[in-house]
Amino acid sequence: MIREDLYAKLLTLDLPYFSRERTGDIMSRFANDLTNVRMLLGFGMLNVINTAIVYVAALSLMGHISIHLTLCAIIPFPLTIFIVKRMSASMFTRAQTVQEDLSRLTSKVEENVSAATVIKSYCREDAETGSFAEISSSYLESNMGMARIRGAMIPIMAASGAMGTLIVLFVGGSGSSPGN
Repeated sequence: MIREDLYAKLLTLDLPYFSRERTGDIMSRFANDLTNVRMLLGFGMLNVINTAIVYVAALSLMGHISIHLTLCAIIPFPLTIFIVKRMSASMFTRAQTVQEDLSRLTSKVEENVSAATVIKSYCREDAETGSFAEISSSYLESNMGMARIRGAMIPIMAASGAMGTLIVLFVGGSGSSPGN
């Protein structure tokens, strides 16, 4: 439905819009932005609701057992939230770079395909291949940078949960918990 609405809007735009915008930008918007919006509206909202319910239920059950141990268990989370927020900002910046690189790559492909006979007639194949390789390399590097940030996020979040568990085991196991 979103894809059809976006396509219908695209059909209503005038010729100057298409003269100003590169085809690669438009294709990139359809490919990346549309997928991200669909993920946010579907899986993202479901995940937010699910997480809120699970955390409220877990904290209330843990608090019912021991307020002191519950507070000990959530000690690492503010630091984790701060780190993940910083990483998310960096990931947003990288995502914009990835999208710009994808747009450049798509535009280059479109230019080369539409001007294939001109490129051949002027013997520019090697230059265009080199230019395409450079843009592809930039796109790959941008994606790898974003993948590295994503790859670091999950262990950081898992470590905070493990750290909370360790604190609970240490404090609760040492017998210093109130209620003993």
